[in-house]
Amino acid sequence: MGHRPGGPSLLPGSDEWSDDLETSTAEPVARVKGGELDGRPARIRNAYGAGTAWYVSPPEPAALRALLARDAEEAGRAPVLPGLPGGVEAVERGPYLFLLNHGRTPAVVPLPSARTDLLTGRVHHTGVRLDRFAVVVLAPLASRRPTPHPKGAAPCDEPLERSY
Repeated sequence: MGHRPGGPSLLPGSDEWSDDLETSTAEPVARVKGGELDGRPARIRNAYGAGTAWYVSPPEPAALRALLARDAEEAGRAPVLPGLPGGVEAVERGPYLFLLNHGRTPAVVPLPSARTDLLTGRVHHTGVRLDRFAVVVLAPLASRRPTPHPKGAAPCDEPLERSY
């Protein structure tokens, strides 16, 4: 994804589905790069009153991830855990970290500090392995609540291999 000085950034077009946008009051912020819609608006912004509306025509997944990451950074937001494996969601609620594996395959999630799994009572020092469709609720070590559960995430203290 590149940025043209004085112009909108360029997003690779999607082969799956994209909108052919035309604007009147909205400002093109990004344009399609390549494909049938080359040069057409891909992302537009329209200021109205005290607010701003945005619209994004779906680019290919990698471009959309980069676009959303850039928007989050510009808004002063950072991912709860950067570099998550595909299909894994991380959400913080107070001191608790929820990890959800929406994927069909197991995933290993590195942890920045040791945490206790509130569902199993296990302590995960360097990472946690999530089975397919698994959910883990982690708390700082001081919140340890030993309530073993027969199924859950297995401890993962061996060095992590990143294949994603």
